[in-house]
Amino acid sequence: ENRTMSLVHEDGKNLNRVFPGDAEGTEADRLAHMLFNTFIVHADAYVDLHSGDGYEELTPFVYYVGDTSAEDTSRRMADCVDAALCVRSRCKTGGAYNLAAVSGIPSVLIERGCLSLFTREEVDADKHDVINIMQMFGMLEGKSGHFEKTELREHDLTAPSTGCWYPRLHAGDRFAEGDLLGEIRDYFGTVTDEITADEDGILLYQCRSLNIIKGDPMIAYGVSE
Repeated sequence: ENRTMSLVHEDGKNLNRVFPGDAEGTEADRLAHMLFNTFIVHADAYVDLHSGDGYEELTPFVYYVGDTSAEDTSRRMADCVDAALCVRSRCKTGGAYNLAAVSGIPSVLIERGCLSLFTREEVDADKHDVINIMQMFGMLEGKSGHFEKTELREHDLTAPSTGCWYPRLHAGDRFAEGDLLGEIRDYFGTVTDEITADEDGILLYQCRSLNIIKGDPMIAYGVSE
């Protein structure tokens, strides 16, 4: 409503970066604290449904957290998701599903949909994934499906400067070390930064808006384990 995209309007914070929150904090802190302590910590398993920010383009994939007591079950949950890619995350702070996994609660985060758009197919795919995971746990009748995955480790690139962003690839595209991923230009068209790949990978998500701000998310790509 306030076009703040992924930010809580009252305090400018990203809700998924402040878990487990703070009962005495700002709006996002209090909301995260309530959600985590009232609901998430009491769950047997947790599925977090996400999409790209309003300015992001992404290809469907699923996260789970590695090196936790819940890792094996979380990976089984990830295999129930109808997407070809998964990321074994090393991040254990800030996000709801990350902290759930650290707390011993099997959890996954499904990324599907982007650019403030949605389709019936994407909605149905999310619903199918949740039902499939519930069948895996025996919560619903039926045999759960299994989808083979390419497991990736993730690398995030933030914008080195503010300006106009011209990406060269689309989410889901593969690239080789040294390939040009995009460039930042000033308002007069002069290239200020060329962004090249440090290694072979696959583009998971990226900024697709013309404007880009120094230090903000620019590209996230996956590298095969």
